Amino acid sequence: MKFTEFLDMCGGIKYKLIKAKNKNQHDHRQYYIDGKIEVPDNHYLKVNSTSTVGTIGKLVEFEPYIWGDDEHISSFQGTFLLKVEGRSKLVRITSGKANYLPGYNGITKYVRNVKTHTKVEVKNPVNKFKQELNKEDWCVGVGKGGHQLKFGRITRWTNYNVWGVWGDDIKDKSKEFQFDSIQQTLLLPPDAHKQDLLVAMLKGYNGQ
Repeated sequence: MKFTEFLDMCGGIKYKLIKAKNKNQHDHRQYYIDGKIEVPDNHYLKVNSTSTVGTIGKLVEFEPYIWGDDEHISSFQGTFLLKVEGRSKLVRITSGKANYLPGYNGITKYVRNVKTHTKVEVKNPVNKFKQELNKEDWCVGVGKGGHQLKFGRITRWTNYNVWGVWGDDIKDKSKEFQFDSIQQTLLLPPDAHKQDLLVAMLKGYNGQ
């Protein structure tokens, strides 16, 4: 069934014939709202697209697409509202995604196909030295802006950025700072030489 044929079956919708202005055009109907819209009785539809494909429901309401202040409505598509037995919520579907079932007066049903996606394992970031960064690791690197050397424990990260805090309390947001990038970081070894290594690195950074 053409969409314009459906509009002709509805109460509360009128049309006026627009004559063609030249031989390259055709006469066509322009539809308007004329009171409360009433859909045809015993009109059943089957959804042919979206996640509810296969759903069969009885048409109970129709919402046209309205253009302009003169309540000129689209003659191409609108929204159907379908009633499915046992379901309190109406099924909304664009007219182009449902087929008319002529003579059907059977059982209605609701179908919903939910696509599942493969879970992606979230991996810890890795710097240019192929070191995997973990929360609470001690780390040294160039600070945001590239002008200072920063040292602290890692608190969080995104795909490209990493943050740390001065001191042992990683929950102290007042001491949190951002490294310039994940790549420009270096993890410190968890041993007694950590402080000596840090002092040597700081001296080298300052040209000493």
